[in-house]
This record gives sequence, structure tokens and C-alpha cells, in this order.
Amino acid sequence: MADSPNRNPWLASYKPDATPRPRLPGEHLWTLTNGDQLISCELRTTVDVGVEAQLFRNAELYKGRWFRDRAGALEHARRCRLVLEADGWTAGPP
Repeated sequence: MADSPNRNPWLASYKPDATPRPRLPGEHLWTLTNGDQLISCELRTTVDVGVEAQLFRNAELYKGRWFRDRAGALEHARRCRLVLEADGWTAGPP
């Protein structure tokens, strides 16, 4: 059983960094709007891991999925866009 930081003297002074790291932009693919809502899609490539398709709602990450290659991530992004457009989302500003 792991000790909690409050009980373990070695961890008593541990304080996680409260400053969030700035988000590094990925490769922007598209942005859709629906009223005052925005959904955008970006790809992020990580060497030796793969490519992540990330969906942002109003600039906050709400969904991401990893793929072994760029082609899979692009296909996923295309399908997400089709579903959103079928639900009434339209092309918006980048």
C-alpha cells in the first residue's frame, strides 16, 4: 500500500507545479461552428509513438485518439468532420 503524501515524510514537502504548461499548436486541419460553439481538429505527431488526432471544443481539448500513422489520423479527422457536418456544424474561421 502506497503512503499518502501527508503521511510519508519524504513526500511531505512535495508540491506539484501549479503552472500549466502552454499548449503547443499542432497541425490545424479544420474548424467548424454551430452557433457560438467552435470545434477544431489538429494533428500531433510524436516520434516513435504515432499521430494523435485531437478535437478541441472552444479551444479546450475534449477528445483525442492515437494512430500508428498519419493516414489513419487523417481518415479519423475526415469522418469526425462528416458526422459533425451532418449534425449541422458548418465551416468556420481557422
